[in-house]
Amino acid sequence: MDIITLYKANLSFIPVAKDKRPISYLLPNYSWREYIYRRPTLDEVSLWNNIPDIYIGLICGSISGNVEVIDIDNHGGNASEIYKDLIWQLQDRDINIYNKLVIEMTQSGGYHLIYKHNTGIVGSKKLARQFINDKTDTMIETRGEKAYAIVHPSPNYKALKDDVSTIQTLNDNERLLLIRLCEGFNKVEKRRPFSSTLARKISKQSSADVDTRSLKEIIDFVNQYMDYASVLRRAGWHLDRVDWNGQEYWTRPGKSYGISASYGYLPNKFFVFSSNADPFEPNTYYSHFDIYALLQYNGDYEKACKNIRNDLLKIT
Repeated sequence: MDIITLYKANLSFIPVAKDKRPISYLLPNYSWREYIYRRPTLDEVSLWNNIPDIYIGLICGSISGNVEVIDIDNHGGNASEIYKDLIWQLQDRDINIYNKLVIEMTQSGGYHLIYKHNTGIVGSKKLARQFINDKTDTMIETRGEKAYAIVHPSPNYKALKDDVSTIQTLNDNERLLLIRLCEGFNKVEKRRPFSSTLARKISKQSSADVDTRSLKEIIDFVNQYMDYASVLRRAGWHLDRVDWNGQEYWTRPGKSYGISASYGYLPNKFFVFSSNADPFEPNTYYSHFDIYALLQYNGDYEKACKNIRNDLLKIT
């Protein structure tokens, strides 16, 4: 496949170098931004097509028919493992979504999942992060409106399934499921505003009821052994499914199907995707004690601390 084929597929794209930067001398006014709003002309494409070893940056978003790219980076050397796990989950969950994807391998060993959608104008978003050498690294993200992604037939980019001239459209539910599965790989906890407040409340507990050391030990025990599933079910959550690796997927109250949260990707942590799962915040990890305090005491951590001993037998 050459880049003339991309032109015929009504996609917008730009010439880029191996370092992923636009080749400015080939672009009007030395800027690639113009191609966010218009597709290249046949004359431009013919010129680019004659340049040896040129890399192609696919412009995502509305100009290319609402193309979105999920980028699985290989900064931690684990992209292949993540990709295989994601595809296994996707094929097991909805083979039709997998069938619609264009899949490519990048020059660094990462992966691109490419599709179109009807959700409207959507920007880029970080979906999952990890720690590398004690620093936060984005391992899965989307490339959306006003962004571009390097694609085959760029040198060292391999088309694993279909090619970008045949990009298919995911409906809203299909896209949402794919995004949720990607978010489930997140390994970096989002700090919650009440976490520091909880620490202060624990430290201020008087020895009249529970001494500070004892309270911390109880909370540690709850975080390790509490029957979190019973607390979730009493609040209206239901378990959607359990994967081969033991990771659980949960559906929020008021919804009969679909993934709202996962459990187990980080040990003993509940990760909420949904923005409609009050009192939980989206894209945030929660411990067993967080679940207990939020669902049984409406987020009143002070009251949860005072009553935790009495409730302990009920929730373990």
